[in-house]
Amino acid sequence: MLEGSRAVLRYLPESGDAYYVDAQTGALVNLTELYKEVSKNYAAGGENGVAFDSAAQAPAEGAEEDRGLSQAELEGVAKLEGVLSKEALDKALREITQLGLDRYALTSASYSLDRETDDVTVSLLYTRRDDDGFWRRTVSCDGRTGALLSVYTSAPYAEERTAAVGQEEAGEIAEAFLAELWGDELADCALYDSTPWTPESYRASHGFTYVRQANGYFLPENSLRVSVDVTDGSISTLERYWTEDVVFDNPEGILNRAQALDVWLGHYDVALAYRYVPVKLDASFAESPYLQELGHAYFFALKLSYALEEESGAWGVDAKTGEIVCRNGGQEDSGLTYDDLEGHWARAQIEALAQYGIGWAQASCQPRKALTQLDLVALLASTDGYRYSPETEEADDLYRYAYGMGILTPAQREEDRELTRGETVELLLHCAGYDGVASLQGIFICSFGDREEIPERLLGYAALAQGLGVVSGEGDFAAGRTATRAEAAVMLYNYMSRQGK
Repeated sequence: MLEGSRAVLRYLPESGDAYYVDAQTGALVNLTELYKEVSKNYAAGGENGVAFDSAAQAPAEGAEEDRGLSQAELEGVAKLEGVLSKEALDKALREITQLGLDRYALTSASYSLDRETDDVTVSLLYTRRDDDGFWRRTVSCDGRTGALLSVYTSAPYAEERTAAVGQEEAGEIAEAFLAELWGDELADCALYDSTPWTPESYRASHGFTYVRQANGYFLPENSLRVSVDVTDGSISTLERYWTEDVVFDNPEGILNRAQALDVWLGHYDVALAYRYVPVKLDASFAESPYLQELGHAYFFALKLSYALEEESGAWGVDAKTGEIVCRNGGQEDSGLTYDDLEGHWARAQIEALAQYGIGWAQASCQPRKALTQLDLVALLASTDGYRYSPETEEADDLYRYAYGMGILTPAQREEDRELTRGETVELLLHCAGYDGVASLQGIFICSFGDREEIPERLLGYAALAQGLGVVSGEGDFAAGRTATRAEAAVMLYNYMSRQGK
């Protein structure tokens, strides 16, 4: 783990299934497997939660993806000395055949300027449509050199999708591409994790994470993540997290695995409490016929159960001292800090949330990045004290927590799908308990310039967002435009600030 520029050794728990013990029967229940069964009984976007439209409108040509700069300023950035035009960048990116852009059309290009370093980053959004819906691929590159920085893809869900590229072939494609692009970094890495595509998956790719290694141990904060599209073998996702000049801790004198496990198990308490868990419908429940007619196979009930409860914020075990390490590093300040907010329009709001531990548990906030469902779920979960770190935790852990919070249901999981501004407002207000009011028809008005373009099902959410101050009432609501991480954070800040008044 990184502490500043120093890499220290920690024993960290591996992600696994969650269990509880039924207090009445003594049965050990695998809660993870139970949720998997529940998800099979609901169609994507089904009952008891927010339904997301997988065919949401693609952003229009020239759509602004970062409200930090005006349209005039964005055009000015594009004209800075040495900055390439979107046409030149598009041409250069299409020459990288592994990106598979021959199947996509360029929809928009967004320029962003780091006022501290004068670096210009350009995000080009490509879209295509097939029988399943819209595919979106966002490719970010250096505005002056065209150097590839990252790739994000959102794919529509398809029940009958088949894989033309297997996991082994995808692994070879991924490693060859990384070797060509970031060969020096890859040489210091080893394969840390792989996520194969399955027919039940909401993704459309095989995923691979390579993590930096030193003295035989991994440094998860430094990683190269890549995924390969199962339909055509193109690069679907590309991310690089890297720290220069890291000083690695000496591995001598550390605890062995058994000693660390004893320390870790010792920090848990076995607590007896009522827990809200899914229960399969059967003849013992009088309401079963009615609920089954509505298409339900499970319902949620309070079960008296024993489960492990841990010390708040526990992260792992210090490999040298044997002490429990908390998520905040043992410091009194439990806030978050980011290294990429200088000059950004939303810096004040993002840092205000971060002081209370609300945000993303990473060194970089990536405020201009298109907001994915996973990003928003992680942000909302952080309001409940849960910090999700993609370098050290599985997305399954985050989503299990989110299901318990009522953020969404297993059937609604589409972690890599980019969310529109309308969907972001909808999910935020759903979590705040405004679903019932927002769904009322014929009672809402709002003053957004694009009022007539707001989908009817979102009108109530848009009006409430304006009334609550979640979204500024000036200008357009832009329900169909892809949201950014910064916009989501500001919406949450606006809502929480109002609640505190």
